[in-house]
Amino acid sequence: MPSVVLARASRADAVELIRGNLESCEYHHPWTAPFTDEAGFVAWFGRTLSGPNVGLVARETASGRVVGVVNLNEIVAGVFQSAYLGCYGMAALAGCGLMTEAVRLAAAHAFEVLGLHRLEANIQPGNLRSITLAKRLGFRLELRASHNCGTKCHVPALEEGVETAETPGDGFRAGWLVAA
Repeated sequence: MPSVVLARASRADAVELIRGNLESCEYHHPWTAPFTDEAGFVAWFGRTLSGPNVGLVARETASGRVVGVVNLNEIVAGVFQSAYLGCYGMAALAGCGLMTEAVRLAAAHAFEVLGLHRLEANIQPGNLRSITLAKRLGFRLELRASHNCGTKCHVPALEEGVETAETPGDGFRAGWLVAA
């Protein structure tokens, strides 16, 4: 039996997600700042109801506790068939491998149910937990210039042959890709 179950977000998830996000603020900082109140939940949930976004809630099978959230955003149909993948886990269940399983299930959902060909996880260069998770699941590193980050940005050399880049104000992001 899998240790994680994944389901589309529902209004019934609000209380647990808000509580988990509040309890995990320090754990999430500085990488993400998910909603911590009802208004934030309603805004996030509303984006998952229609259009190009899917919000998935991961729960530990044995206890039913929320493990984390996986978002498939900006889904593009047609020839490209792609999406951006974003995720965050709850501090209470961190370090157990449950988010790895959750993201693996979300990728399977994206490829098998939604028919996507490409997922891209844009990970901030210093977010070593997310980089490790992406590598564990077979995402490969792709670098490309991004937005002006306003400070020095550093992209670590994580794969053989990838240069370390430090550019003031021009920034890079690390795009981790997995294809079906």
